[in-house]
Amino acid sequence: ALKMDDGQRIASVANWYAYSDKAVFIPDNGGDFVITPGSQPANVTSIAKLPMRAKLLSVNGNGNELNFRFRGEGDITIALSSAMVNNFNVTGTDAYTIQGNNVVLSFPTVGEHTVGITAFGSMDEYTMGR
Repeated sequence: ALKMDDGQRIASVANWYAYSDKAVFIPDNGGDFVITPGSQPANVTSIAKLPMRAKLLSVNGNGNELNFRFRGEGDITIALSSAMVNNFNVTGTDAYTIQGNNVVLSFPTVGEHTVGITAFGSMDEYTMGR
């Protein structure tokens, strides 16, 4: 992860949906990231927490819906945009729990996982094998 200096917080990362308020989760192949600092997080669906030793392989999103691949095991926390709260489908996980505006995805076995979070009625549901 690319970490911010102490006292600074991340509000958003341009065209990237894998970051917490203190770190950008970088994919296996690296990349360029434009970080906007600020105290108020952007209202987007994003990966907010990854398990230790997980390798992020890819992330694709549009601010509401999110698709990603990772290698590893454990729990991944997804911060949901306000448009997605109570309005989402999840594919590619064994189980999930809702915690306020977050959804925690569980992956109990080590492996490569492909995950999709789509809005109810989205065309992405059908392209992802639902």
